[in-house]
Amino acid sequence: MRKSEVSKILGLVLALACFPAAHAQQVLAEKVPSIVRQACEERFSPVRKVEWKLKSDHNYEAEFRRNGVEVAAKFDPSGKWLETETTIASTKLPSDVRATISKEFGGYKIIETQTVERLDQKLLLYEVHLENAKEVLKTLFEENGTLVSQSSKPKKRISCLAPAGEFRRRPSIFTNGTNSDGSVFGLDRRSSLRL
Repeated sequence: MRKSEVSKILGLVLALACFPAAHAQQVLAEKVPSIVRQACEERFSPVRKVEWKLKSDHNYEAEFRRNGVEVAAKFDPSGKWLETETTIASTKLPSDVRATISKEFGGYKIIETQTVERLDQKLLLYEVHLENAKEVLKTLFEENGTLVSQSSKPKKRISCLAPAGEFRRRPSIFTNGTNSDGSVFGLDRRSSLRL
Protein backbone atom coordinates (compact mmCIF):
# COMPACT_ATOMS: atom_id res chain seq x y z
CA MET A 1 0.00 0.00 0.00
CA ARG A 2 1.36 3.42 -0.91
CA LYS A 3 2.10 6.04 1.71
CA SER A 4 -0.58 8.39 0.30
CA GLU A 5 -3.23 5.66 0.64
CA VAL A 6 -2.24 5.04 4.25
CA SER A 7 -2.36 8.80 4.93
CA LYS A 8 -5.87 9.05 3.47
CA ILE A 9 -7.09 6.07 5.48
CA LEU A 10 -5.56 7.36 8.70
CA GLY A 11 -7.09 10.76 7.98
CA LEU A 12 -10.49 9.14 7.67
CA VAL A 13 -9.93 7.25 10.91
CA LEU A 14 -9.05 10.52 12.62
CA ALA A 15 -12.11 12.20 11.18
CA LEU A 16 -14.28 9.38 12.47
CA ALA A 17 -12.63 9.71 15.86
CA CYS A 18 -13.25 13.43 15.94
CA PHE A 19 -16.76 13.37 14.46
CA PRO A 20 -18.01 10.02 15.73
CA ALA A 21 -21.36 8.50 15.13
CA ALA A 22 -21.67 8.49 18.92
CA HIS A 23 -24.64 10.82 18.52
CA ALA A 24 -26.49 8.00 16.81
CA GLN A 25 -27.60 4.59 17.94
CA GLN A 26 -27.73 1.79 15.42
CA VAL A 27 -31.18 0.18 15.21
CA LEU A 28 -32.55 -2.88 13.44
CA ALA A 29 -34.78 -2.16 10.45
CA GLU A 30 -37.68 -3.82 12.30
CA LYS A 31 -37.40 -1.15 15.02
CA VAL A 32 -37.64 1.71 12.51
CA PRO A 33 -41.26 2.87 11.99
CA SER A 34 -42.65 1.35 8.79
CA ILE A 35 -43.64 4.79 7.53
CA VAL A 36 -39.97 5.85 7.73
CA ARG A 37 -38.74 2.71 5.93
CA GLN A 38 -41.43 3.17 3.28
CA ALA A 39 -40.48 6.83 2.74
CA CYS A 40 -36.86 5.80 2.23
CA GLU A 41 -37.82 3.07 -0.25
CA GLU A 42 -40.06 5.46 -2.20
CA ARG A 43 -37.40 8.19 -2.39
CA PHE A 44 -34.37 5.98 -3.12
CA SER A 45 -35.79 2.82 -4.73
CA PRO A 46 -34.22 0.36 -5.19
CA VAL A 47 -32.27 0.37 -1.94
CA ARG A 48 -30.58 -2.69 -0.44
CA LYS A 49 -28.59 -3.30 2.70
CA VAL A 50 -29.76 -0.22 4.58
CA GLU A 51 -28.20 0.43 7.99
CA TRP A 52 -30.47 2.46 10.25
CA LYS A 53 -29.48 4.82 13.04
CA LEU A 54 -31.55 6.74 15.53
CA LYS A 55 -29.94 10.16 15.85
CA SER A 56 -29.78 12.20 19.04
CA ASP A 57 -32.41 14.56 17.56
CA HIS A 58 -34.79 11.53 17.38
CA ASN A 59 -34.69 11.41 13.58
CA TYR A 60 -33.74 8.30 11.62
CA GLU A 61 -30.77 8.03 9.29
CA ALA A 62 -30.55 5.42 6.54
CA GLU A 63 -27.04 4.60 5.32
CA PHE A 64 -26.66 2.69 2.06
CA ARG A 65 -24.81 2.54 -1.24
CA ARG A 66 -26.55 3.75 -4.38
CA ASN A 67 -24.87 3.23 -7.74
CA GLY A 68 -21.65 2.50 -5.86
CA VAL A 69 -21.78 5.76 -3.87
CA GLU A 70 -22.26 6.08 -0.09
CA VAL A 71 -25.48 7.89 0.86
CA ALA A 72 -26.93 8.91 4.24
CA ALA A 73 -30.56 10.07 4.26
CA LYS A 74 -32.34 11.51 7.29
CA PHE A 75 -36.08 11.22 7.98
CA ASP A 76 -38.23 12.41 10.86
CA PRO A 77 -40.35 9.85 12.79
CA SER A 78 -43.37 10.59 10.55
CA GLY A 79 -41.36 9.64 7.43
CA LYS A 80 -40.72 13.18 6.18
CA TRP A 81 -37.42 13.43 4.31
CA LEU A 82 -35.07 15.99 5.89
CA GLU A 83 -31.62 15.63 4.36
CA THR A 84 -29.40 13.56 2.08
CA GLU A 85 -25.60 13.48 2.22
CA THR A 86 -23.87 11.87 -0.77
CA THR A 87 -20.15 11.15 -0.88
CA ILE A 88 -18.28 12.76 -3.79
CA ALA A 89 -14.65 12.88 -4.86
CA SER A 90 -12.85 16.06 -3.81
CA THR A 91 -12.20 16.73 -7.50
CA LYS A 92 -15.99 17.11 -7.92
CA LEU A 93 -16.11 20.12 -5.59
CA PRO A 94 -17.05 23.33 -7.42
CA SER A 95 -14.03 25.46 -8.35
CA ASP A 96 -15.25 28.31 -6.10
CA VAL A 97 -15.37 25.94 -3.09
CA ARG A 98 -11.86 24.67 -3.86
CA ALA A 99 -10.65 28.27 -4.21
CA THR A 100 -12.09 29.22 -0.79
CA ILE A 101 -10.49 26.16 0.80
CA SER A 102 -7.11 27.04 -0.74
CA LYS A 103 -7.37 30.66 0.41
CA GLU A 104 -8.88 30.21 3.87
CA PHE A 105 -7.62 26.75 4.86
CA GLY A 106 -4.19 26.59 3.19
CA GLY A 107 -2.59 24.47 5.91
CA TYR A 108 -5.38 21.87 5.83
CA LYS A 109 -5.85 18.69 3.83
CA ILE A 110 -9.24 17.52 2.51
CA ILE A 111 -10.18 14.15 4.04
CA GLU A 112 -13.88 13.79 3.17
CA THR A 113 -16.34 15.48 0.78
CA GLN A 114 -20.11 15.23 0.39
CA THR A 115 -23.00 17.00 -1.25
CA VAL A 116 -25.81 17.94 1.14
CA GLU A 117 -29.44 18.36 0.10
CA ARG A 118 -31.83 19.68 2.74
CA LEU A 119 -35.58 20.06 2.87
CA ASP A 120 -35.35 23.66 4.05
CA GLN A 121 -32.74 24.82 1.50
CA LYS A 122 -33.02 25.09 -2.25
CA LEU A 123 -29.25 25.23 -2.79
CA LEU A 124 -27.02 22.17 -2.93
CA LEU A 125 -24.39 22.43 -0.19
CA TYR A 126 -20.93 20.89 0.04
CA GLU A 127 -19.65 19.42 3.30
CA VAL A 128 -15.87 19.18 3.48
CA HIS A 129 -13.86 17.68 6.33
CA LEU A 130 -10.37 19.14 6.59
CA GLU A 131 -7.44 18.34 8.85
CA ASN A 132 -4.09 19.73 9.88
CA ALA A 133 -1.67 18.55 12.55
CA LYS A 134 -3.84 19.89 15.40
CA GLU A 135 -7.51 19.67 14.43
CA VAL A 136 -10.22 18.36 12.13
CA LEU A 137 -12.69 20.85 10.68
CA LYS A 138 -16.18 20.13 9.42
CA THR A 139 -17.09 22.88 6.94
CA LEU A 140 -20.19 23.56 4.85
CA PHE A 141 -20.07 25.64 1.65
CA GLU A 142 -22.48 26.98 -0.93
CA GLU A 143 -21.59 26.29 -4.57
CA ASN A 144 -20.23 29.84 -4.95
CA GLY A 145 -17.61 29.16 -2.25
CA THR A 146 -19.40 30.95 0.60
CA LEU A 147 -18.62 29.30 3.94
CA VAL A 148 -21.97 28.54 5.62
CA SER A 149 -20.70 26.89 8.81
CA GLN A 150 -17.60 25.50 10.43
CA SER A 151 -16.91 23.41 13.50
CA SER A 152 -13.65 22.00 14.79
CA LYS A 153 -12.42 19.31 17.09
CA PRO A 154 -8.85 18.73 18.25
CA LYS A 155 -7.20 15.66 16.85
CA LYS A 156 -7.02 12.74 19.21
CA ARG A 157 -3.99 10.51 19.45
CA ILE A 158 -4.88 7.02 18.37
CA SER A 159 -3.08 4.05 19.78
CA CYS A 160 -2.52 1.35 17.17
CA LEU A 161 -0.95 -0.82 19.84
CA ALA A 162 -4.25 -1.74 21.43
CA PRO A 163 -4.37 -5.03 23.33
CA ALA A 164 -5.70 -8.07 21.51
CA GLY A 165 -9.46 -7.97 21.26
CA GLU A 166 -9.69 -4.16 21.17
CA PHE A 167 -10.65 -4.28 17.50
CA ARG A 168 -13.88 -6.20 17.20
CA ARG A 169 -16.57 -6.61 14.60
CA ARG A 170 -20.00 -5.09 15.06
CA PRO A 171 -23.10 -5.51 12.95
CA SER A 172 -22.19 -2.32 11.06
CA ILE A 173 -19.63 -1.50 8.42
CA PHE A 174 -17.30 -0.20 11.11
CA THR A 175 -14.81 -1.95 13.34
CA ASN A 176 -14.26 -0.17 16.62
CA GLY A 177 -10.96 0.49 18.34
CA THR A 178 -9.92 2.42 21.39
CA ASN A 179 -7.92 5.64 21.53
CA SER A 180 -5.19 6.02 24.15
CA ASP A 181 -7.63 8.07 26.26
CA GLY A 182 -10.18 5.23 26.29
CA SER A 183 -12.60 6.75 23.78
CA VAL A 184 -13.81 4.63 20.88
CA PHE A 185 -13.21 5.22 17.18
CA GLY A 186 -14.56 3.45 14.10
CA LEU A 187 -12.68 2.07 11.14
CA ASP A 188 -14.47 1.16 7.92
CA ARG A 189 -13.88 -2.59 7.40
CA ARG A 190 -14.13 -2.14 3.65
CA SER A 191 -10.85 -0.20 3.53
CA SER A 192 -7.66 -1.99 2.65
CA LEU A 193 -6.01 -1.01 5.95
CA ARG A 194 -5.43 -4.03 8.11
CA LEU A 195 -4.68 -3.61 11.81
